[in-house]
Amino acid sequence: MYPGLDPAVRETKRKRIYYWRKMSAKVERACISSKTSSMKKLRPMGTTTVLSRDTELQLVEWVNEYRRLGAPVSALMLHFKALDYAEQAGFSRQTFTASWAWRKGFIKRHRLSCRART
Repeated sequence: MYPGLDPAVRETKRKRIYYWRKMSAKVERACISSKTSSMKKLRPMGTTTVLSRDTELQLVEWVNEYRRLGAPVSALMLHFKALDYAEQAGFSRQTFTASWAWRKGFIKRHRLSCRART
């Protein structure tokens, strides 16, 4: 398998294939459910860092206040403001990153939209 590869790289490939085989039943179970079929990572509940409901509501209020003033809220502004609120809540920048996936979920959870100027 994989002739011509460096032995260390070959060993890594071998381990990855065995890991995939080991996890195949878990992946197949996840594919059955429409809720988990599109997930990129299947982590146990409680292993991710999430903002509290109150902190997220403060962020929603901030977005709505900006919109009331007629100012658009960009994805970058939302990212940095979420990091600020997370820091105030006691999370470090390494623990909570306000990633693209988090932002997408936040916008969906609170039925917000980011519109581009036309």
